[in-house]
Amino acid sequence: MLLVFSIYFLANRFFIRVSQWIILISLSLSIPISAETDALFRINKLVNGNTYHWGIMDKSGTVKISPRFEGLGEFTDNVALAQLNKKWGVINKKGEFIRKPEFQDVRQFENGLAWVIQNCTYWLAWECERGKWGLINQAGEIIIQPKYDGVSSLEAPYVPRLFGRPSGELHKDRFFWDKDGYARVYTESNDPFNRIRKYGIVDSNGKEIIPPNYHKIDFFQNDIAPFSQNNGKGIFYGLIHASGEILIEANTYKSIVSLVPLEDKYSEVIWAASYYDKDKHVTLIKLLKKDGEEISPIRLHQIHPFKEGLALARETHTAKWGILDRNGNWNVEPTYKSYRDAFPEEEKKRKNLIEINGKRFYKDANEDFLWFSETEVDPYDKEERGFWNYSDLEGNNVVYCKSFERGYFSEGVSWISLRYRKKGNEHIIYLGLINEQGKELVPPIYLNALPFRNGLGAAQVFGGNWGYVNKQGKVVWWIR
Repeated sequence: MLLVFSIYFLANRFFIRVSQWIILISLSLSIPISAETDALFRINKLVNGNTYHWGIMDKSGTVKISPRFEGLGEFTDNVALAQLNKKWGVINKKGEFIRKPEFQDVRQFENGLAWVIQNCTYWLAWECERGKWGLINQAGEIIIQPKYDGVSSLEAPYVPRLFGRPSGELHKDRFFWDKDGYARVYTESNDPFNRIRKYGIVDSNGKEIIPPNYHKIDFFQNDIAPFSQNNGKGIFYGLIHASGEILIEANTYKSIVSLVPLEDKYSEVIWAASYYDKDKHVTLIKLLKKDGEEISPIRLHQIHPFKEGLALARETHTAKWGILDRNGNWNVEPTYKSYRDAFPEEEKKRKNLIEINGKRFYKDANEDFLWFSETEVDPYDKEERGFWNYSDLEGNNVVYCKSFERGYFSEGVSWISLRYRKKGNEHIIYLGLINEQGKELVPPIYLNALPFRNGLGAAQVFGGNWGYVNKQGKVVWWIR
């Protein structure tokens, strides 16, 4: 996996945001694209002074597809989305269309499938906001004809762009298949003042398994998900199977939530279903098995998710906390006023923080180095600041690279901010490249950079242009 970082400069200081290093480590970059022996990289050229055309090169800089497409996505399993004459299609590694360019807009391949859009009536930021969505596979075959009004999505963490969507560089900006492996498609009413959406489900094979008839469909666990509908008296929840079979009608429960983490694929789910008790005039919670069968007669006021077979829960008539097991029996009787008294929380520790002989080190999962910060006087402004260095996993064999920000090694090299350079009255951090022994491969001449993948990294000069650099520091291609 790779770690992406981005540098922001200000008038007197220029810092990298550490949080972005951690969040973006698992993302695909703009440079990829498959196994190293078959790595492909996007290149472009400026046409008529304001239009970019895109092509492909290998890691040696040999052009495989000359820049001729108006837009280009990343290659995935030897195919990519490409734009020609303002329409999108699918090309192979030779630059040949295996699906002719006919779609108004597309989204990058995800899980071997890509959403395509036709009949667009409204554009925003170079993307179609209102149109009919369908689905194609990597062979360019239409799996679902464009018929949906949209697909729910999650915003992907930001990845630095070489040029971006306005210039034709297609990225995976959003995730359309959710954490449970399903896509939530929807249709929308025509009323512009009250656009009511109804949701359905498409599975990871591109098959519509539940038509868009529901107010909401939550995550599937054990092939079952809570869903909601408005029955005229309000929004109520039920349970639906991935086959579309309704297990519990949506007419009683005000909410149904899972008490088992979605990541736990091996434990049978337990649902907490809340309803309004008309006799007691209070909202109560009952525990249900995965198919909706009631687990026990106990009624609760509040319950936390299960952890290692136990869950913190609060009884209704005493409002005291205890601990329930998965059979709905009290493992610890409800006698505590606070859940913290019933089950004290463990101290949360930062997973990337390591202490050796009282000294703090930081390590990322896929890295064989420890990074640490030491305070020194900055020779340029005479102020004290932390400089980053690294060592082996035992905290020995320290290399004092004195980076202004914590680096990250990818493929044996690391971009680090080595020192200031003056520009007028401002101080700006530039990036250089070092190897694992701390040898400088490239002096600090770049403003921004992306970690190495498949033998190349991307770097940006102060004017804004990007290029590809190999692990010896040689420029292989400069995008222009």
